[in-house]
Amino acid sequence: MKESVKFLIEANETKRKLLSIISHELANQFNTILGFTSLLEQDYDTFTDKERKEYVSIINLHVNRNYKITKNLLNWSKSQQDGLVLLKKQINVRKSVLDCIKPYQTLACKKQLVTSLIIEDSLTVLADLNSFNTILINIYSNAIKFSCKGEIIIKAEKNKEEIKIQIIDQGVGFKKEKINSTLGTNNEEGSGVGLLIVKDLLDAHRGSLEISKNFLKGTIISLKFPLEK
Repeated sequence: MKESVKFLIEANETKRKLLSIISHELANQFNTILGFTSLLEQDYDTFTDKERKEYVSIINLHVNRNYKITKNLLNWSKSQQDGLVLLKKQINVRKSVLDCIKPYQTLACKKQLVTSLIIEDSLTVLADLNSFNTILINIYSNAIKFSCKGEIIIKAEKNKEEIKIQIIDQGVGFKKEKINSTLGTNNEEGSGVGLLIVKDLLDAHRGSLEISKNFLKGTIISLKFPLEK
């Protein structure tokens, strides 16, 4: 009887996490789509044909990504009875980071943000690609949300024990106890769910998440993936 109760509690917790992940990931993509459709609706005549095509291309990218996320998450949810299933493979860190941040560059430019990468071309990490992308997108979109002007630095390095990826911004920062109520620089609301998702996915990789203050201004997010032994 106790085992049955324990199983039901764990199953309900898994469902709760899945619902949080699904709702947050879909909302993330739709927020970007809505941002660009609003821009086109309000300022259509001020944009050049090239800019309009670029925005439509970004919208199309996010619509397709939303479809893939929905499909992947539904498939993922079917496999969760025994816990999170990771399909690990060697991922090129620089390429994956570039793929993740590309759709957000127009929004970053609107906030006068420049993104710099300090990542070796050959650096790889053994991880689940969907999870890795979800982690990067959540952290990078937060860096944009809480920044205005300046630079966002994404750096990665390898030592004997782990791959460490850092996202460093010069934004408003936040206190851990107020993470759910901290507003972005354009008064964007934050729920804190994104960081919970990131932590869960890193835990599944036996990795870790660290949040610290930037020496100058802003926040440093450190993502650590252990090397397989």
